[in-house]
Amino acid sequence: MRVFLLRPVTGKTHQLRVALKSIGAPILGDSRYAGAEAERGFLHAWYLGFELEGKSYRYSFLPEEARWRQEDWPAEWAEPEALPWPEIKKQHVKSSKELP
Repeated sequence: MRVFLLRPVTGKTHQLRVALKSIGAPILGDSRYAGAEAERGFLHAWYLGFELEGKSYRYSFLPEEARWRQEDWPAEWAEPEALPWPEIKKQHVKSSKELP
């Protein structure tokens, strides 16, 4: 079994599914994108961090399955925001105050 740490930017899960299939690592339970059959899909967001109106929000929730325990993951994964992720060009998103 392999575990991949992904950092989606747009929140569009199908992009993660297509990307993993393209490198020969489809998500377990994702039959639409060539994943092996399973009792459920195994795409799991265990950490979520974002900024909203100047305030930071951070949430984490580990999968319940014993084989996915965080103790077995690389130590660097404990703080995913501190990893050397590639630079992503941010686009301006209009706030509700800027909308017509």
